[in-house]
Amino acid sequence: MTATEVRNTIMARYLDAFSGQFTIALDNQISETADKWVRLAVNFETGAQDSLGTAGNRKFLRGGTIFVQVFTPINKGTDDNDDLAVASTNLYDGVRIDDLWMFNGRIRTVGADGEFYQQNAVIDFQYEDVR
Repeated sequence: MTATEVRNTIMARYLDAFSGQFTIALDNQISETADKWVRLAVNFETGAQDSLGTAGNRKFLRGGTIFVQVFTPINKGTDDNDDLAVASTNLYDGVRIDDLWMFNGRIRTVGADGEFYQQNAVIDFQYEDVR
């Protein structure tokens, strides 16, 4: 898989699951804020050659992190934020799609920031790149 294929697969899975339920801002796209919204980002971070061979037959393992920043209105409790952060983590954690593996899902609490309460669903991923 290429980096573009990985990013598109991750984003398509989120959009298929949650589109129309709340505002979803994607990497490098501006979105208007709403009552409840998320920002979905895919960060590529690691890579290593995993096999020897001639060009076109070498396997590389690449990896990174999916970040789903979950925002809900301040002073309205944490239940909605918790539910969405958990649902976002569960959407990816332990899932394999072709040569893309997603694992190690967790939630990081950021807290209040301005008019929103924020938590981040964080999921690691790894994929094979043969070239």
